[in-house]
Amino acid sequence: MAPQNAPARPPVVPESFLSVPEQRLYILSIGALVQALKMLDLFSAMASTDVSWRRLLWKWIIIDAVYVWTMASLRIPRLAFTKRARIMYIFVFAAFNWVLFGSYTLSFVSLSPNSIFRWTERQLALSERRVSVEDVINAGSHLRGQHTVRLSPISTATLNPFLQTFCLTAGAPVFIPVVFNNTRPRFVQYSHKPLEEGSTKTLIELSARDLQSIDQSIISIPPAPVDVDEDEAEALVDLGAPRLQKTEVLHHIKVSKPGVIHLERAGESNEVGIRLRMGSVTVVECPTAQFVDKVPDATRCTGGNEDLALAVFGVPPLALTWTRKIDARLEEFVVEGIEGKHFEKEKEAVVAEKIPIPLTISLEKLGSHIYTLESIRDRLGNAVSLGNLPVTDTIRTFAVLRRPEVSFSNCAAGKPVGLRKGQTATLRVKTHDADGRDAPWTVTLEGPKQSKQVLELQSSEKGFDVKEEGEWTIKSVKGRYCPGDILSPDTCRVAELPVPSAEASWEKLRECSGDTGVSAALVLHGTPPFTVTWLSSFGGQDSVHSRTVDGSRGAFMLQPERSGTYKYTYLKLSDANYKDIKLNGPSVELNVHPVASAQLRKGKRDEVYSCAGNNVDVEVDLKGSAPWKLEVQVLGPKGSRTIPFPGLHDARTKLNIAIPEDINSEGGTFQIDLVSVEDAHGCKRPLSEQGMSVKVKRVKPTVKFYGKDGKREVTVHQGEDARLPLRLTGDGPWKLEYHLKNKPGRKFTERIGANNANAELRVRDSGIFELLEISDKHCPGSIIEPESQYVVNWVPRPSVKLAETTAVTHIPTNDSYIRAPICEGLPDHVDLELTGRAPFKIKYLVAQERHSSPLRIVSADNTIGSIQRALRFALDTSTPGRMLYRVRDIGDAAYPLRLDNHIHDNDNRLQFEQQVLERPSAAFKNAERLSYCLGDALTPISPSYKEEGVIVLDGAPPFALDLAIRNLGTSDVQHETVYVPTNEWKLNVPRYILKSVGQHLVEIQAVRDANGCDHAPLDPTRRNVWIDVAETAAIVPYDRRLDYCVGDALQFQLEGTPPWRVQYDFNGRRVTASSKTSQFRRVAGAAGTFSVVSIAHQRNMCQTPVNDLHIRIHEIPSAEVSHGNKFLEDIREGEQAEIVFTLIGEPPFTFTYQRAELTKYKSKTPKVLETHTVTGIMTNEYSIFSALEGTWTVTFISDRWCRYPPAQTDSTVEKA
Repeated sequence: MAPQNAPARPPVVPESFLSVPEQRLYILSIGALVQALKMLDLFSAMASTDVSWRRLLWKWIIIDAVYVWTMASLRIPRLAFTKRARIMYIFVFAAFNWVLFGSYTLSFVSLSPNSIFRWTERQLALSERRVSVEDVINAGSHLRGQHTVRLSPISTATLNPFLQTFCLTAGAPVFIPVVFNNTRPRFVQYSHKPLEEGSTKTLIELSARDLQSIDQSIISIPPAPVDVDEDEAEALVDLGAPRLQKTEVLHHIKVSKPGVIHLERAGESNEVGIRLRMGSVTVVECPTAQFVDKVPDATRCTGGNEDLALAVFGVPPLALTWTRKIDARLEEFVVEGIEGKHFEKEKEAVVAEKIPIPLTISLEKLGSHIYTLESIRDRLGNAVSLGNLPVTDTIRTFAVLRRPEVSFSNCAAGKPVGLRKGQTATLRVKTHDADGRDAPWTVTLEGPKQSKQVLELQSSEKGFDVKEEGEWTIKSVKGRYCPGDILSPDTCRVAELPVPSAEASWEKLRECSGDTGVSAALVLHGTPPFTVTWLSSFGGQDSVHSRTVDGSRGAFMLQPERSGTYKYTYLKLSDANYKDIKLNGPSVELNVHPVASAQLRKGKRDEVYSCAGNNVDVEVDLKGSAPWKLEVQVLGPKGSRTIPFPGLHDARTKLNIAIPEDINSEGGTFQIDLVSVEDAHGCKRPLSEQGMSVKVKRVKPTVKFYGKDGKREVTVHQGEDARLPLRLTGDGPWKLEYHLKNKPGRKFTERIGANNANAELRVRDSGIFELLEISDKHCPGSIIEPESQYVVNWVPRPSVKLAETTAVTHIPTNDSYIRAPICEGLPDHVDLELTGRAPFKIKYLVAQERHSSPLRIVSADNTIGSIQRALRFALDTSTPGRMLYRVRDIGDAAYPLRLDNHIHDNDNRLQFEQQVLERPSAAFKNAERLSYCLGDALTPISPSYKEEGVIVLDGAPPFALDLAIRNLGTSDVQHETVYVPTNEWKLNVPRYILKSVGQHLVEIQAVRDANGCDHAPLDPTRRNVWIDVAETAAIVPYDRRLDYCVGDALQFQLEGTPPWRVQYDFNGRRVTASSKTSQFRRVAGAAGTFSVVSIAHQRNMCQTPVNDLHIRIHEIPSAEVSHGNKFLEDIREGEQAEIVFTLIGEPPFTFTYQRAELTKYKSKTPKVLETHTVTGIMTNEYSIFSALEGTWTVTFISDRWCRYPPAQTDSTVEKA
C-alpha cells in the first residue's frame, strides 16, 4: 500500500461515475474470473494428451502480471500498490502458476535430507579429492545421437474411385478415372477383355506422357449428359472437378470398345510398385430405346387401338421410362425387368441385346395423345436420357378425332318438306359436334326412283335442291379420316304443296226484325295461315279489306254502324305457300236495317289426338233456350261436310264425330268447326269461333337399337357404363321398358327427353339387353325386330400365377407356395406369368415373421411393373426370418391400378413365402489383452483369466471358424481353421507357438454355421484380441563394481512385463522383493555379498534364475545412435528402417532405448511411445528394424562393469 504521508491521488475512474466500493468489487470480481478461467484451462490440459505445458505457464504468468499492474494503476484505495509490491505479487502469482503448469516431477524421497546433501555436497573421489558427482560422471558425453523415422503413406492407385458406371455411345470414348495417392506414376498397365465368351484380354501400358495427353484431351470434350437418380445424386461428386486430397492426383484411361477394364499394375519406376484398389470396371454400349415402326399418319378416330413397335438395346434386365400426355394431363410409366432371349436361363456374361417390344395403346379419349420415351437404364446402372435422340425415334403423336354424325336438319317423320308447284325444295343435312379437322365429310343419299346424291360438307350444314316429291334417305357418311354414324331423322319425305282455294259464301244477318249485317263463311284449302281479301262498296265508295285466318275455315261478321245499301265481293286468297290467288266467290248486297250461341270446350290446347278408333268425341257448351240444333262442319284435306245435331237438351253435351275416311286410314289432321246454332224460338245464328284441330295418328312410335353394319355388341371394362345407342320415332318424351334376358323377372324403365331421338341407354351389367315396350307423348308404340337386343361384354381382368419353371412346394391349407430356404443376403427370385393387356402393374404386400415374434406387415403398398407377360420377381433376403409375399391386385392397360386403397375382387390371390436363414457371426466376449511368455503355445491361460479369449458364436452349430494370427514384429500371418461344436469357445490353438517378443493380434476372419451360410459383417471392435508376448525376465545392474561406482547405490534394470518378483541373498540372508517398475534399486548400507537368485514377471510367471553379480569400478560406458548424429529417415508403409546403436565400453552391454512421438513444435515435450531394454550384447554395434514412426534414442547403457546414468534414489523405489 502507499505510504501514509504520500498525497492522496484520486482514482482513475471518477467516484461520480462509480463509487470506490463498487470499483473494488468489480476489479476483484474480474480477478476471481481470471483465476476461474485458469483452473478451467488446467483441467482441460490434464484431460488432453497433446498439450504444451510451457506455453500455458508463460500465458498465465503474463495474464496475471497484466492484471496486477492494471489493478494497481487504477489507484483504487486499498488496492493501489507500490512498484515493489506489484513486482512481489507478480512473482507470487508466477510461483503459483509454476506449481500448476510447471514441468517437474515431485518425489518425496528426493526431498529427504540425504538426497539434499548429495545434491549440494562435493564428494570424495578415488583420487582422494573431493569432486561433485556431476563432474565425475561427465553427463552429456555418454548418450548421444538420435534416429528419427517418418512414415510415408502407401502409394495407391484406385480405379473408378467415384463408383461411376460407363457406357459407350456412337463414336465417343469414355474416360475412366484413376486416383493415385502419395505418388506420381511413371506408368500404368491395364487389361481390356471383350465381353464375348471365350475372348482373351489385351494388356495396354500407358506412360506418364500418355496419361497427361489423355487428361488434356478431356478438357476439349464437353461432358456427356448423365441421367442421375435423386437417390444417387448425393453419392456422386462433380465429374468435371472431383474433390481430391492434397496427396491425390487424378488421371484417366481412355476406352473406346466395350469390355472389362482391369488395372493390372502401376509404379513410380520399374522397380517400385503401387498398391492397386478397385481393380476392374465393365464398359458396355449405352442402352437406348426407340420406336421402330414408320412414322404413321398422326390422325386417329376415337374408340380404336394403335399398335406401336419398340426396340430397346442394352444389357438386360432393362428399365424403360415413358410418358403419356393427353392434352394437359401427363402420366409417367416405368417398365422394369425387360429381359431378352436369355431370360429363361441364368447368364453370367454381360452382353447387350436388342429386344423388340410390342405396345398397344387405346385411343378412347379425344384430343392430342403424345407418347414419349424418356430414359432407359441397364443392368449395370447406366442411365441414358432419350431426349437427345431424333424426335421421330422417341415420340409418337396422335390427334384423336370424334366420329362424325349426320342427320336431316329441316325434316322429320310426319313433317315432310313442302314443294311448291314449278319450284324447288331444299333439303338440309347437318353434322353434330364433328371435328373440323375431319372435314370434308362425304354424305351419300338415296332418293326416289333409286336416284343418288353425294354431298361434300365443308361446314356443319349443307343443303341441296329437289324438284319432285318423294323420299330421301341418308345411306352413309365418312370424314376425311373417320367413318361416321347416321342419326335420326335419317329419312326425309318431299311432298307437293297444294294451291290454296276457298269455298266462300255470304249470308245476311237477320234478326227477327230484319238484316243487321252479313256473315262471311269460308272453307279454306291449303296451308294456314290464310289471308282473305274482299271489296266493300257503300254510297259509291269502294274499299279493300283483308283478314287472316289461322285455320281451314274462316267466318266473320260485318255489321255496319250506318244504315244503307252495302255490297261485299271476294277478291283474292293467300296461304303460307302461295300469294294473291284470285278468288272467284259470290257477292252479296243487302240493306242494313239477341241470339243463340255455342262454344267448343278445348281446355288448354287447341288440338285433340286420336290414336285408335273411327270416331272422336268433343264437348260443346250451349247457351240460349233448349232444345238446340247445332251444325258442325268437319274439314279434311280433301273436302268438308256439315253434320247437324238436332234436339240437344243439355247445356254441356258430347258430340261423337266420325273421322274422315282419307285421314282414318293414313292419319293426319282435320278441323272441327261449329257452323250455326238454332234455339227453341227458331232463331238461327251462325258461329265464327275458332274450331278444334284433331290429329289422327296412325303411325305409332317405334324404338330399336342402332348398330353400325348390323353389329349390336359392345365390350367395356367392368364397372363402366355401356352406352347402347337407340333410334326412336314419334313425339317425345318417350317412356321405354327393357330387361336383361338372364334376369327376365326384373324390368327397367327409362324416360327419354322430347328432343333426344338418338338417345343412349346406359347400363352397367353384362349380358343381352332386350327392349319390351315404348310409348311417346301421345300413343303407345312398337319394338322393331330383330333390332330389339344388344349384347354387352366385359373386358377380361388380368391375372398372375407362378411360372411352371419356378421350383416351389404348394401348401393347400393356406394356398401358399413355399420357396426353398436361402441364406441372408443371397439373391433369389420367382418367375411370374401374367395374362391381360400389357403393360402390367402388380400391387403386393410383404410380411415377415422373425424368431418367436408374430407375423407383421413390412410394407403393404408395393408395386412393380412389366411390359412383358413374363416377370422376374426379386425376393427380399436382406433380413432373416420367414418372408411372405401376397399379390393384392394386378392391373393392366384395360384395368389400371387405382391410386386409392380399393382392391378389385379377385378369387385367385397369389401367395408365396420363403425362409431366410440368419447369417452366423462371431465376436470376442471382451477385448482384454492376453499375456504370454516367449515360447508358449496359444492355449487357454490360467483360470484367473475368466472371460479373456472367449469367442461367442451366433448361428446354428457346429461352426467353422477361420482365424488369422499376426506377429506384428515380424509381419508374419498364420491362418487357422477350427471347428467349434458349441456357441462359445475359448481360444485354443496348440499348434501355434509364440516365437517372438512383442504384440500379436488374433483376428476372426470368417465363420460358417451348419446351414452353410457365410457370416454377417463382423463387429470391428470385437473381432480381434491383442496378445502381449514378453521376453524372458532378467535383471541387469546399471553399474558393476566391487566398490562404489560413481555413487553410493546399487541399481538394476528389470526386463519383462511388470510386476516383478526378485529373490536375492545378502550376507547369507535370502530376501524376496517385488517391484512394479523396471528399475530395481537398493542402497548398499553395509559390506557383504550381494547375489540375485531369480526373477519372475507376468504375474509371477516366466521365472528366470540369475547368476552371481560382481561389482567393480570402471569407466562409465557410452552409447550412440546413428554414430552420435541426428539422423532423419523416411520410409513407407510396409517397409522397415534400421536403427544402429554404437556401444562404447567393455562387453557384454545392456542398454535401454525408447521411441518417442514426432512433434511439430520444439517447445512441446514429445510423448514416449515405447521403451525396450536389451541385454547380453557382445559387440559394439546393435541394430533393430522397425516399421513404426518416431524418434529413437538411448536412455541407458551398461557394460560389463558400470552403467549410465548412475543410480538415483526416487519415489518409485519400494524398500524391501
